Amino acid sequence: MKKNYYISVLLLSLFISLSSSCTTTKITNVQKTYGEKLPYKVLECSTTEMEEVDIFFTTDSLDFKYQEIGYVTAYATPDIPDSLILKRLQYNSYLLCGNAVIQTSSVNTIKDGLSVKEFTGVSVIIEKDSVYYTNYPFEADYSFFDFASEDYNNEIEETTVFGKVMLGVVLVSSVIIVIFFPDDEEEFEDGI
Repeated sequence: MKKNYYISVLLLSLFISLSSSCTTTKITNVQKTYGEKLPYKVLECSTTEMEEVDIFFTTDSLDFKYQEIGYVTAYATPDIPDSLILKRLQYNSYLLCGNAVIQTSSVNTIKDGLSVKEFTGVSVIIEKDSVYYTNYPFEADYSFFDFASEDYNNEIEETTVFGKVMLGVVLVSSVIIVIFFPDDEEEFEDGI
């Protein structure tokens, strides 16, 4: 009789613990855009001072002198806006000490088994003088500079911990009760 009582209590505890399982939540940051930088030569420059990085597409005329310093790419899945991918392209050029990207083009491709939109271009240093600003007015757009902090999504992963621990405790307790606490009827039969 005692054994049945203990087992009933344990089964009730098991039911309560599983129905009120506690979950833990883990939040991780996942980048929205990716890219590469391939420098033609290594330059030293400040990556903390803001400087505008202009973008020129393959169809744009280039009425200025420039020095090529590297090749840059930026890509993301199709659900990410082109404007954010272009910010990654500008940022990569900026990290190579460039103040513009020329010959920019885009293509849909496959990377790591995912369909992505990729922008590529040549990172350059332009001598931005009064003649340059006459043809290409200064816009003071530094949004790419802060884009790194905006380039993340939060991904939430939940796991149930408490219920699994309680299940283990209840199962171990049940085994202990069955082994160490004999039934009242068994004691009675042994006493005859």
